[in-house]
Amino acid sequence: TTSPYSLYSESLASFTTGDLYDHHDAEGFITLFGLSTKVRAMKMQEMG
Repeated sequence: TTSPYSLYSESLASFTTGDLYDHHDAEGFITLFGLSTKVRAMKMQEMG
């Protein structure tokens, strides 16, 4: 199914080719995304 209004681009959907995606960016995302979990664990440990 296709649509003239679709924002999907097959050339952008692949992270294996092209210069649009730097795999090193994932490290920062994972660190930032997990930060709230890490902070919560630290606070829970402080509270006993």
